[in-house]
Amino acid sequence: CTAKQIRTLISSKIASTTRQKIGKTFGYFLSGPILGSHGQSKSSIYMATTDLCGVLAAKVYGSAFEADYQREVAVNQVFQQENIVKFIADFRFEHRGGPMFAVVMPYLPLNVAELLRQQTALKSVTICRIASACYNALKHIHSKGIFFIY
Repeated sequence: CTAKQIRTLISSKIASTTRQKIGKTFGYFLSGPILGSHGQSKSSIYMATTDLCGVLAAKVYGSAFEADYQREVAVNQVFQQENIVKFIADFRFEHRGGPMFAVVMPYLPLNVAELLRQQTALKSVTICRIASACYNALKHIHSKGIFFIY
């Protein structure tokens, strides 16, 4: 498959009428998928926009992964720490006669690893800030008794 074929296939996963319904009902307008290595097979990430918040990301789960969606929402509600991305919204919607689930969050175009790979010469103080933010986020997650093992 070419990148264009993959983009077309992913884009067709949610019909435009469903996107319009999400926009009218919840205020989030889904555009095309965000392609890349997200490490997720149970969800798709879409660009989302709203008149008030600008560019966002919407992570959409199929009905077979409702438990994963509910777990992610529950875990995110526990987090109250500046270095952890907070969900803006989460909701359920119908698509082709079945339920689908979405979480909306700020759009962050790079993760830490990608940021570090793209930067050839970071100042020591910048590296320390990134490491400190990662450490504090992980420490907070672990203090809540949440551990992820892949």
